Formats: sequence, structure tokens, C-alpha cells
Amino acid sequence: MRLIDADKLYPDCITKEGTLAISQSQIANAETVERPTGKWIMNKTSARGRNYTCTCCKKVSRNKFNFCPNCGADMRKETSNGN
Repeated sequence: MRLIDADKLYPDCITKEGTLAISQSQIANAETVERPTGKWIMNKTSARGRNYTCTCCKKVSRNKFNFCPNCGADMRKETSNGN
């Protein structure tokens, strides 16, 4: 999957006719955006269990997902020991 800059395509889609006019080639050639990469920092264990903070957006998650559910940062580049 690649992330495209939909804001650049949006002006062409203001009307229903404009939406239909966007071709597959325009989408295929759309500029891509770089997905941020981060890692999970484990917080102290509480009565509710462990939680983790995203290094990109500083939001807390109860699970270590491959992607931050808040900002979309890619967390898969963490080393095998969790750092």
C-alpha cells in the first residue's frame, strides 16, 4: 500500500462529474506522502496492565500495534527486543 496526497487530487473532485473524471492514471501518478516511523515506549505497569506511548504523536495505546492507531506511524522497524 502507498499513501497518496489526496489533498492534491481533491480540487479535481469537487463535483460529481469531477470525481468521475479522475482516472486511474491520475491516482497511479499521484504524489505519495512519507509515513512517519516511530516506536513504542513502555510505560510503567498499572493495575490495568501495560500501556505504550508512541514516539511520534505521544498518544497512549494499550497494545503494541504494527502501526500507531492515532497517527499511523509505522512501528515495524523496532528491534526484536522491543527497543
